[in-house]
Amino acid sequence: MSLQAISRLRTAVLTATFGLAITTTHPAKVSAQQHSLHEEQEDQARAAKAARDAVEDQQRAANHAAHEAQEDQARAAKAVRDAEEDQLRAANHAAHEAQEEQARAAKAAWDAEEDQQRALRKAAHEAAEDQARAAKAVRDAEEDQLRAVNHAAHEAQEEQARVAKAARDAEEDQRRAVNHAAHEAQEEQARVAKAVRDAEEDQLRAVNHAAHEAQEDQARAARAARDAEEDQQRAARKAAHEAEEDRLRGR
Repeated sequence: MSLQAISRLRTAVLTATFGLAITTTHPAKVSAQQHSLHEEQEDQARAAKAARDAVEDQQRAANHAAHEAQEDQARAAKAVRDAEEDQLRAANHAAHEAQEEQARAAKAAWDAEEDQQRALRKAAHEAAEDQARAAKAVRDAEEDQLRAVNHAAHEAQEEQARVAKAARDAEEDQRRAVNHAAHEAQEEQARVAKAVRDAEEDQLRAVNHAAHEAQEDQARAARAARDAEEDQQRAARKAAHEAEEDRLRGR
């Protein structure tokens, strides 16, 4: 039986009892009936308020969970953007370093060519001795150029390795951020599910408590009806007995 049906039945019983008590009982008993009806109305109000409070608690829990999920999504998006920006900065820095290394290699080649030209001019002026010095200068210049080229190649290789390591680090950071965001989202889902279960259990306890209160009120109303009926029967017997005594005295 629903709470509304129980309430209607209880109201009908109390109304009938109250109407019967007006004609047969003492005014103090009428006041007791009215007090019982007032208590029943207050019980109904408390049950309704408990149901509304449970619904409001459930709504607040759902709103809080949605807000937390939005914040987690925003943090995950920011982590992805930060990782992409770090990767872009690393690539730009590597490109800048490579350009500077190319400029240094070009200047070294140009300097070596100038040294070679000076050596050739000096060799033409000082024939025999300068030929030997010029040959040595050419060899030195070639060795310098080769060292410069080798150094530039080595620097480029190291720069490539640094760029590759920066890219790997950025990917690992991004993957860790995504895994962390997914873990946070799973924990948030578990908290939301627990909040919903708690709200449903609170609502069920409130409904059970209201039903129990209604049953107790029904029992009190039934007992009051029986008491009123017994009072009425005693009054009828007493009236019949007094009428019989009056009849006998009239003889």
